[in-house]
Amino acid sequence: MTARRQLGCVAALALLAQTGCQSCEQPRPAVVKPAAAPEPAATVAAPEPATAVVEAASVTPAYAGPASKAADGFQLSTGFLDAHNKPVPQPQSGVKTDIYTTALDPAGHPIGQLQALDGAEMTGFLVARDLRHALYARAEAPVREGADARALAFVPPAGGDHALVALFAPQGDGVHAVTSPVSVAGNLPQLMGPGLAGQTANDHLDDGAAVQLKTQVANGALQLTFAVPSAGTGRRGALEPPFVVLLDPPMGQALVLERQENAEVVTWPKPRPGDWLVLVPQQRRARALMFKLTVQAAGERK
Repeated sequence: MTARRQLGCVAALALLAQTGCQSCEQPRPAVVKPAAAPEPAATVAAPEPATAVVEAASVTPAYAGPASKAADGFQLSTGFLDAHNKPVPQPQSGVKTDIYTTALDPAGHPIGQLQALDGAEMTGFLVARDLRHALYARAEAPVREGADARALAFVPPAGGDHALVALFAPQGDGVHAVTSPVSVAGNLPQLMGPGLAGQTANDHLDDGAAVQLKTQVANGALQLTFAVPSAGTGRRGALEPPFVVLLDPPMGQALVLERQENAEVVTWPKPRPGDWLVLVPQQRRARALMFKLTVQAAGERK
């Protein structure tokens, strides 16, 4: 090979080294840049479970206290007069107050004609809600001729919430009892009354003689006896009230049990289970007797 041809081969090889050989080498894959990683999505808190924030439906029990209307529909309308026959907004403790009470039939009509009960056309108890006292009053006739209202006179010894329990018998009908709320103005005692839980089967007459409530079941009926000691003999007799009133703890329901003539017991034909306050009038006395009576259901442990 001549020097000139050698020089040409060297130049060709140099050129190939710069450009590469497209015929003798495999095509190079295109250089692909890796895709950029996606931006992380903004963190979104997972939704909390759906929660309805609603006030719990408060189940309000039906008001069972004195409401001036009994379950049988009979009602009371009341107003107050002081000792000077002047209208007052409410009775005052230590002051004689006439509670003008009108009996209404289930349709709301005043009942003018009433039969006598215990020698009076209307009788009533004024009972402190905490049972620190219970008073008894009688209205022998209407407040005036032709009037429908009767006046029940009380001297509450202390203020506070009370229940008026009025008893009346329309002509040709039985005795009805309606309880009505009465608020008495005046100072309250430092200690509350015993309530029904603090009552027992014992009380005493105004002359100090003890009285004990005794019960006996006969033919499904409950018989109530009020035993008292006979003065000077040690023997026991029995108080014979013309009627007694059974009052439930809320003082919204009152039942009247009349004593049969010449009977020493007062009979409750269909006793209802539960705790009851027994109100017993003292003849010609302002204070009523109070006893606690518990009636147990059949099969209930004593």
